[in-house]
Amino acid sequence: MPKQAPKTAKKATAKPTNSKLIAWFKRHKLDTAVVTALVAVSAVVSGMNMTGYPQRFEDEGTYVSQAYALQERGTLTHYTYWYDHPPAGWMQMALHLGATNALDRYDSSIVAGREFMVFMHVLVVALIYALARRLRVGVVAAAIGTLAYALSPLTIEFSRYVLLDNVALPWLLGAFLLALSPRKHVVTALASAACMAIAVLSKETFVLLLPVLIYALWRSSDARNRRYQLASFGVVFVMIGAIYALYAGLKSELFPGEGHVSLFGTLAWQLFGREGSGSIIDASSGSRGLAEYWLSIDYWLLLIGALSLPFAFFVRHLRVAAFGLLLGLLLLLRTGYLPYPYVVILLPFAALVFAGVLDQFIIKPLCKKGISVSRIAAGFAATLLLATTAAVVAPDWGKGIHAITTKDHDASSRQAVDWVTKNINPSNQLVVESTFWTDLVKQGFDKPDPVWLYKTETDPEVMEKLGGWRGIDYVMLNGPSISGKDFEKTFPTVNKALDNAELVKEFGQDNQKVLIYKVQK
Repeated sequence: MPKQAPKTAKKATAKPTNSKLIAWFKRHKLDTAVVTALVAVSAVVSGMNMTGYPQRFEDEGTYVSQAYALQERGTLTHYTYWYDHPPAGWMQMALHLGATNALDRYDSSIVAGREFMVFMHVLVVALIYALARRLRVGVVAAAIGTLAYALSPLTIEFSRYVLLDNVALPWLLGAFLLALSPRKHVVTALASAACMAIAVLSKETFVLLLPVLIYALWRSSDARNRRYQLASFGVVFVMIGAIYALYAGLKSELFPGEGHVSLFGTLAWQLFGREGSGSIIDASSGSRGLAEYWLSIDYWLLLIGALSLPFAFFVRHLRVAAFGLLLGLLLLLRTGYLPYPYVVILLPFAALVFAGVLDQFIIKPLCKKGISVSRIAAGFAATLLLATTAAVVAPDWGKGIHAITTKDHDASSRQAVDWVTKNINPSNQLVVESTFWTDLVKQGFDKPDPVWLYKTETDPEVMEKLGGWRGIDYVMLNGPSISGKDFEKTFPTVNKALDNAELVKEFGQDNQKVLIYKVQK
């Protein structure tokens, strides 16, 4: 019999789908270890005492209430949606609240929202480190810059607030990370556009950094397909952003008209009708006061970022971060409205610029062999930096972090909500700050709903429902709100109610004070 031909070897089976991922981790095990440590540190520091510090404020209550309305009532907001912000930010928050059952796990809805902020914050920390590495910053400098961001008291405080800026920030950094991808593939350009669109639909002011992102994509793209990548980026960004306008158009609320809100009408108000804060150059302006408040919490991160900025422009691969920080700082000179959380967008770029300059002008020269002028200068700069950190920065940050992780500035708000739920019948009509709205609705004050103070003079439906000050039974306000110089002018209906009311309970002192009034009819 003829011999049988030898059996051919079976083709090697395909590697498991996770083999590439495992190989990637092996190649980047040092980066993985470093970023894991950074994320762990930032999660612990950011999560400690988020119940007590900082004191809740109006915007937090607004966004949590909107997320609650979306989750529990299927509406974009708890009142008429008037296009003041795109809704993607609180949509993401609503997903978190629903998936984690956070509103039932915490007595305070603000704390439930802050849990989501901690999650977004650790994403930002990981993305800053990854972005630094993509900007060709060494492991040590990238870790130091990211740690400086994570431990700055200014970062910790503002990253805890329930703010749309904190929801948008990971998407913004993700867009830059993808735009700078070494793959130079059109897919990364498309993904970058999608991330940037979500960032803008989470907080519209993030569109200000679009020119810097386009520059990053242009700089990192291959000259052979650069036009195609930029065109594809633009198409995807515009198409996703157009969903917002399409929604308004389908509801016949795109253009101003009688008897309804509108997207373009609100946009015109934000651009031209809103009172400006002035320039930070003007010592008496609101912008200057806000900037001084930021710096009173911590000025070191912004200072080292600003001082590093001129040096960063001498290094080609650091210019993306440098342009981002420069544009953010230049916009402070505007005389228009300066948002309270604007600093959120500055801090990551300050950390990136500092990390890049530290790596390029100090760490790399120190690692060179032999004695040279650059190495001596780097050694002197490193000594000065270490001495300043040990003598001034570390003690300042230690005090700030200790205050953030130990002080309870929100106790009066929690006590006030608890007292109201135990001593006031839910059938009464309350007018409250937005910071209390969701907590009270959760406790059964939903027939009727409490009325958010701001809506007593801005929402025709609410004004008609109240029918004047006599339609109010109780008023629950923060002390700083009622003592504001424009309270009588801004809220005449509630002010009239207070003229005919008695103070029945008071909690806290100074800025933490909460006042509860019973209206006498």
